[in-house]
Amino acid sequence: MKRFAALLIFCLVFASLAFADPGIPDTLRIDSVSAYLGGTAVLPVYFFNDEPLSGLELVLRHDSELIVLDSFSLADGRLSYIPAGDLILRTSGSLFDLVVPDNTGFIPTGNGLLCKLFFTVSRSAAGYTFVIDTAFWPPVSRTLFSDAEANSIDPKIVKGYISVSEPPPSNDSIWVDTVTARTGKTVAVNVNGYNTEDISKIDLALVYSSNSLIYDSVSYADTRGVLASSRTISQNPGERQLLITLSFSTTSLPPGTGPLATIVFRVADSAPEEKVVIDSASFLNTIPLEFTTGGGLTFAPYFRAGYVDIKLGTDVNDRKNVVLPTKYALAQNYPNPFNPSTLIKFDLPKASEVKLEVFNILGQKIRTLINREMTAGSYDITFDGKGDDKEQLGSGVYFYRLRAGDFEQSRSMMLLK
Repeated sequence: MKRFAALLIFCLVFASLAFADPGIPDTLRIDSVSAYLGGTAVLPVYFFNDEPLSGLELVLRHDSELIVLDSFSLADGRLSYIPAGDLILRTSGSLFDLVVPDNTGFIPTGNGLLCKLFFTVSRSAAGYTFVIDTAFWPPVSRTLFSDAEANSIDPKIVKGYISVSEPPPSNDSIWVDTVTARTGKTVAVNVNGYNTEDISKIDLALVYSSNSLIYDSVSYADTRGVLASSRTISQNPGERQLLITLSFSTTSLPPGTGPLATIVFRVADSAPEEKVVIDSASFLNTIPLEFTTGGGLTFAPYFRAGYVDIKLGTDVNDRKNVVLPTKYALAQNYPNPFNPSTLIKFDLPKASEVKLEVFNILGQKIRTLINREMTAGSYDITFDGKGDDKEQLGSGVYFYRLRAGDFEQSRSMMLLK
């Protein structure tokens, strides 16, 4: 109890402040995720409070030695502003106890990420599902919130799970494009897939990191998702979650690569300039992002997040404060080596006729990525490892070349399968 003494004294200083409690249950929610043998499970923990808090304590337990809690992070969460030196942490076996005081004021009301927990998964954990739940740290410590008057609040607890699967039968993968958008406009984002065997069902469980994006619709035109016998879209607006389910019950989706669906968002008029990450998440804590093969095997494909880079929707004459590149530049693609896609970035200091092309090792052009006039700025484009004929390229070294005005530069990249 000593570790709470300073926190309670701090709260009593502000006991004269009155905050009304609207009576909505405060909640701590542990997410549910999938993991592979020998890999790392990243488990988000969320919290909701309907009154300002002077601090909180998080006590969790997992019931097996087959997963080990290595670390945690407040980054990108509601409490990321709290210095690491203010935190009180202890662990013992399968118990984890974290005290987070706010020594600068009060944690405001709200709903969002508290922290992320990083577990190492044993290679003996195949097929197990591990429950992550609240617990008591003997003799009396428990998960609780502390309000502005030092009163303890027992939040509603939603437990989570870590489900461990066998490694996927191949390097099947899902990845989200990276695009640029303007405030007040709509933007289309492709969700792409690569599979090496017949697939009977795909659950695309996704989450986007900011309310600056407002879901509008999903299109399947010119995507592999158009082959599905049924397509459904489910929303969880409060958590900014989407679930796109593609069922191939008549004919399985054959091996291949390409877009599976195109999500259309509207960018809020008041959105700041920011990068909104589109990541994987378990929809409503129950449905993860996963493939189901024609033989009934269910597994989580490898996943790479994308983002929408929001820029203020100003006219050219109003962009006096926008920092533009001062010279032409072509960056090394990332990742490199890659499979099945990679990101190519380049800078234009002024409006230019731009041609970005891909060549094989013999110098033969196999893909034109860009061939048009473009305004000054920094750009990135995803190369999906396919030629102009839409056929997937084989493993090997390729070159990409940027021509813009009098500028010309080439770089090499490697596709591995």
